[in-house]
Amino acid sequence: MNEDKYRELGFNDFIVGHLKNYDTKHALGYRCTPPFYVESSPLAERDIFPLWECGVTVTYFNNETKKFEVCSLEDIEDVWASYSSVQGVLAHLVLDLMEDEKTDEEILRIGEAVGLKAIQALLAEANSAEDYSSWREEYPRQCS
Repeated sequence: MNEDKYRELGFNDFIVGHLKNYDTKHALGYRCTPPFYVESSPLAERDIFPLWECGVTVTYFNNETKKFEVCSLEDIEDVWASYSSVQGVLAHLVLDLMEDEKTDEEILRIGEAVGLKAIQALLAEANSAEDYSSWREEYPRQCS
């Protein structure tokens, strides 16, 4: 595991420690597993730095585009999300955790721990969004 690369990209000790000492029972256990399957996929042939996986979904930093991207290992040509900042990809992760039905208190604690600066705004907006699906797609792109 290249801890220095994670830190260079803007991830804090909490994320690095979680991935280094992975525990399935951790709050991030399911949504943020150390990258493993990506290493044997065609995606590994690209100029990327794999960050974490969730099942067949992989989150990585694309060194060519300088963006954080999310795709399925089953169709690596279909990039589901692309963010220009670490804050955007952290918001994406926290929103995934919200959809796992974590409480607002748990989300606040996790958001603060991973270093998401706008965790309060994310919670407020998520709980009041009229069109949650559209908001959910756009919100992480606005994070900087």
